[in-house]
Amino acid sequence: MGKRISDIWEKLILFQDRMESILNELDERFTSGYLILPSDILENENGLIIKIDIPGIREDDIRIKIDNRFLIIEGFKYKDVDRNVHYIIAERRFGKFKNIIELPLNFDMESISYYIKNGLLVVKIKKIK
Repeated sequence: MGKRISDIWEKLILFQDRMESILNELDERFTSGYLILPSDILENENGLIIKIDIPGIREDDIRIKIDNRFLIIEGFKYKDVDRNVHYIIAERRFGKFKNIIELPLNFDMESISYYIKNGLLVVKIKKIK
């Protein structure tokens, strides 16, 4: 009877070690991965309108491309570093970002236009008539 409890205990410890390893690996992937910027996707009679929050990101640091039926918006958000201060709270996120949006078939991939205003990227794609 004593051996069986020790076997279970040993398996539980091995399980705990494995779960900690998995969680640490996921944490590393999450913190080193891409940021996903908040977005809205709207549809009207003319087509799609995609709005993505990009505060503090320069237009030169954004790439917009189509790959098959996917709209890919990626780039980098730089951190403004001030070495003469001590941060009390640092919640803003910086680094690589990438939003991938699957587009429906009834949209003209050649008609994509966009503009940036007040920290908002607006992408428009026309419907196929």
